[in-house]
Amino acid sequence: MKIMNIDIDTSMQNIKSQLNIKKITLLLLASAFMAFWLVGVYAFFTEGHESYNLSREHPWGLLMMSYEFFVALSMGLGMIGAGAIVFDVKAVKPFAYRAILWGLVSLFAGFAIFIFEIGHPITMVIYIVLSGNVTSALLYLGIFYPLFMFFSVMTLFFAWKDSPSKVKIFAIGTLFSAVGSILTAGSIFGLLYVIPFAAGSFYPTQFFLTALLAGVFVLSFVYWVSDGNNEEEKEALRVLGKFSAIIIAILLVMYFTRFLVGIYSSEYGLTKSITDMFSTSNFLLHELTLGLLLPLAVILFASKESVVRLQGYIALFVLWGMMMSRYNLSEGLQYIPKKAVKVTEYQEAVVPSFHYVPSIAEFSLTMGGVGVAIFLYFISSFLWKELNAEKNKGLSKKLATEKN
Repeated sequence: MKIMNIDIDTSMQNIKSQLNIKKITLLLLASAFMAFWLVGVYAFFTEGHESYNLSREHPWGLLMMSYEFFVALSMGLGMIGAGAIVFDVKAVKPFAYRAILWGLVSLFAGFAIFIFEIGHPITMVIYIVLSGNVTSALLYLGIFYPLFMFFSVMTLFFAWKDSPSKVKIFAIGTLFSAVGSILTAGSIFGLLYVIPFAAGSFYPTQFFLTALLAGVFVLSFVYWVSDGNNEEEKEALRVLGKFSAIIIAILLVMYFTRFLVGIYSSEYGLTKSITDMFSTSNFLLHELTLGLLLPLAVILFASKESVVRLQGYIALFVLWGMMMSRYNLSEGLQYIPKKAVKVTEYQEAVVPSFHYVPSIAEFSLTMGGVGVAIFLYFISSFLWKELNAEKNKGLSKKLATEKN
């Protein structure tokens, strides 16, 4: 039996031969996460947004930040893959097409979470299109996401068809739309001038750099899980590791200058949010130590022979740090409650508070997104490998026929 020229029986044998204990464990975890996801889906359809621990004072929570995390993964992988093709970075090319493929499926995993954050997703899409509000960052996300998906699919299609000139054209589109998407996602927060903590160019730049960093460590993790032993791929990960060290150094400088701004600013909301946020364990342990300092130490001090393996070991810690950077953004945005307009009727004190704790429904939907991502990574990688294997078999038969 064949589907898309893939022999199903042979493919099933190939799946069994490629499985190892790490892949089996991940697939079992993905299955458990997706089963847990159903708890959140049920809560959403029976209770709606009441199942989330959100409020008027804290309207953004775990789901929004989880979605932003997967957007970062998606665009980071897309930029790495498309950039390697567009700029002919031969050292990184072994991962170019897979990076674009995994970037595409990461976006779908993000949508699996985001659709439950929006009360009326279809209506939202319709009104984004009809509004034509060119001053809204959301309008441009509504443009860049479909462009990224279209250009990614076309890049992969023409790569499979062995059409290098067309691949490069669509890779340029993939790169442009990925950069536009992640900068626009950061700008949604950077344009919140009513919230001094977020306003400015810090978050668009931070989103861009952490997206690239997350992309590097997704590739490292997948290579480690696959028990890779390809020298070209190892060299690609070494190069990407050095690239990520530069990114981390830039991010550390950005965080340091941001802390100085927080100390010396005369704006209460900015000073209080930054200094308090930077003293939490969420920032010091998770975002700073695990997300930035740990990978920097590994890349700088590990030997050439062990650095790729160690990058795979610590990849989940780095990705967790990137996730916490999004969570910390959510907390910082809402740390200083807004003053009530009718002060005579509403006299509640404005007290800064990290009071938000995600609900079971929010946790389950987030875990479901992780499960969807793992499952899609595995399936898409296998299909890409099988399609290319069938194509190579066809070329071999054609060459043999021509010789005869």
